[in-house]
Amino acid sequence: MTQYSRLIIKLMALALLLLRHGEVRAEMRAAPVELTQYVIRDAAGGQFTLGSFRGKVVLVEFWASWCSRCRAQISEIKALRETFETGFETVAVNLDEDPAASESLLPGFGNKVILGFDPHGGLAELGNIKELPGLMLVDAQGIGRRVARPDNKEGWTALRATILNMPAQRK
Repeated sequence: MTQYSRLIIKLMALALLLLRHGEVRAEMRAAPVELTQYVIRDAAGGQFTLGSFRGKVVLVEFWASWCSRCRAQISEIKALRETFETGFETVAVNLDEDPAASESLLPGFGNKVILGFDPHGGLAELGNIKELPGLMLVDAQGIGRRVARPDNKEGWTALRATILNMPAQRK
């Protein structure tokens, strides 16, 4: 076996190890977009922007009622939100064309997760979200980072650690 072959095998083993352990890495978009100005409709029919959370770290989850992985992730999003007391918010943005399709799932998020509706998917497009469920972390200055979807317990633990390492501006 050549030295080159051994290197390829080691790199493949490392890649498999990272996948198995659900490594989560935040990645910055190539061209940052001002995410704080995008208007999202809330569950009560009002509107808000991510700018209303300036100074906090915000996890934005993009989901739809027809997405089985999204439905399975609701309890994890709720548990993640309950982990942090201050300096952190969670916004679950539903992308269903008809928001009524998701009504039966909304209570699963609990009362700490902020619910939003974006049936045209504009914010997901700005965040470069390519699949559902999609996650994006927005730092205290409003800069969004797409985050790999956790597929196991280790992945959710890594996401918590990523959030802890993102400083919020305490008021």
